Amino acid sequence: MNTEAKKTRLLKFANELKQNGFKVYTPVNTTTLSAYCHFVKNDKIGYMDCGDYGFNFTTTHKPCKECGTGFSIEHDCIQSIKLANDCLVLAPGWALNSDIKAVKKYKNWIEYEQINNWQKWIEI
Repeated sequence: MNTEAKKTRLLKFANELKQNGFKVYTPVNTTTLSAYCHFVKNDKIGYMDCGDYGFNFTTTHKPCKECGTGFSIEHDCIQSIKLANDCLVLAPGWALNSDIKAVKKYKNWIEYEQINNWQKWIEI
């Protein structure tokens, strides 16, 4: 799937997210090969990207050496509001206790933008 098709697919799902109470943010200048975005509901942040075979969903937290920047929720799947909501948890049920203790969530989208100021985002 080419980049434009991925972006179109992501935009269609972003509109569904917005209809279900999410705010959706995408980079101002996307230079990656896949389309991606963050989505926010009740100050909790999730992430998704559109790969060649479907959407990939992950949680979002501050970077740490124990478990990176988020936990995978689902790969190569169809998009769904349920999966988006699943990304808003502290960690999925399969995460190790040591990983869960290491996770520090962002307070809200404003804090995310301040800490990750190398990337500029727009709400779609």
